[in-house]
Amino acid sequence: MSDRVIRFDAAAHKVAHVLLPWLVNGTLKGDELALVQRHLEGCLDCQHEVEWLRELHAACIAGEAMPGA
Repeated sequence: MSDRVIRFDAAAHKVAHVLLPWLVNGTLKGDELALVQRHLEGCLDCQHEVEWLRELHAACIAGEAMPGA
């Protein structure tokens, strides 16, 4: 355990959380990308959401590659 305290900013969390799909699909840029990356360093909830979104994104891509899917 460290002495580092991570402050929870509910407004920043909400903004970052809403932007996660665009991070995962690679379209997030500039200040928004930087904000989300900083937020992810300390937010386990958003880290888990990114993992789930990546799995979902990969499944969608795999489904598109399957004829008749």
